[in-house]
Amino acid sequence: MRAQCTANIPKGRSSNNMVAAANNSGGSFLRELKRRNVVRSALIYVACCALVLVLVRMFAPGAGAQSASAFQVVLYLAVLGLPLLLLMAWHFQLTRRGTLRATSFVERRVLRNLAPINDRRHARAADDSAPAAAAGEHRWRISAETGSLMGLTYSVPASLTLGSAADCDISVLSDFVSPRHARLDSSGGELTLEDLGSASGTVVNGRPVRGKLPLHHEDELRLHDIVFRVSDSTLGDPASVQSAD
Repeated sequence: MRAQCTANIPKGRSSNNMVAAANNSGGSFLRELKRRNVVRSALIYVACCALVLVLVRMFAPGAGAQSASAFQVVLYLAVLGLPLLLLMAWHFQLTRRGTLRATSFVERRVLRNLAPINDRRHARAADDSAPAAAAGEHRWRISAETGSLMGLTYSVPASLTLGSAADCDISVLSDFVSPRHARLDSSGGELTLEDLGSASGTVVNGRPVRGKLPLHHEDELRLHDIVFRVSDSTLGDPASVQSAD
């Protein structure tokens, strides 16, 4: 009897681990769909197709069989185009610079890395240390618009380093980003940027950075293929209310 009970315990634990792994896998897939805007693209596509079908039904030449045939052709094309749209939305993303290839979400953080302020996975840790979380709220923020961190917003402390090294304050996965690429300094209500001798350079609003450069609200910070948007929380930050599941 005891042997049977003890034999069932690992089995139950194993089953629970499998269920937890399946739930985490499903949650990660849903987060990736949201990050790549696949669902939103599909909804926009369906709405546009519905509008086209209504216009075809209203203005198709002739009546009867010809009108019905035109309607069916457009409907078939819309249905066939949906998988292609989902595939394109998964692999590519639309930005202000045009179409870029989407990258898989991979978050590399060690103990000294900053956590995104709009990531719900870290909300519990922030609740457990309310004074520390309040102290971590700063005026300046940067939001990733491309790359593996797209959609995440970070609060800028007194000093912040960006680069591909794992021990940077914000670790960016990109072959074109140097290990220690650039540094942000916040002091006296002002935010400045300095390139740390990176190989590909740092660009702000289309201009290369030389020396220390003051940053302003809505400035575009580019580390080659990685784009961040600077925001001043005192002026309102739309990205801060978004959450990365």
